[in-house]
Amino acid sequence: MGVRNTKLTDEKEQNYINVYKELREAAPEILENINKDPQNADIGLAQYKKIENIIIGGGFTNYEDFIYTNAKIGSIFSIMQAEKSMTTFENKNESGNEMFEDAIRQFEELINDPDTPEDMKAEYKKSIEEIREAQNEMNDEYGNNLKWANAVLSAQKISGLVVDEEDIRIVAKYEQEIMATYVGFQLPELPDGKFPKIDFTSYE
Repeated sequence: MGVRNTKLTDEKEQNYINVYKELREAAPEILENINKDPQNADIGLAQYKKIENIIIGGGFTNYEDFIYTNAKIGSIFSIMQAEKSMTTFENKNESGNEMFEDAIRQFEELINDPDTPEDMKAEYKKSIEEIREAQNEMNDEYGNNLKWANAVLSAQKISGLVVDEEDIRIVAKYEQEIMATYVGFQLPELPDGKFPKIDFTSYE
């Protein structure tokens, strides 16, 4: 099996996280050395060797093995985060519509109440129109954002890499560690200790 089709395992994921952290720590010094004389090929090669030694020392076959592993993990992880954001976005839109409909129902009850003065009924009808307008604007914005989000997800579909359910399971298992590695700080505790379950069937 070529490195392009590398399988993700617990060991490979742990190696990736450890190597990624080590590369982040070493990067400033490596860049500083290269910038001392960017045209010096010997310096560039020496710094590349440092990177390669970290990668191979961390359990990867070679530089290419790490690059394809990084591409696979990064792609799966990105889709997971995009799906999570879309779920939150959809929930907020649903809650907003419920709030608008509840306000409209209350005004309609007042309008249908025979004890409500006619001038107040006119004001309540005007309020309903304003609420409907605000609701339509919110839903239009939601629709536009949803198109954008779907376009992003489509662009992030994993092309050129062989990905199966086990690869996705491994990335999901180490999701918090990957996040902490990428952003440089530990995630706050989640209510059930993990992100919501994500259905990847749409990306097959």
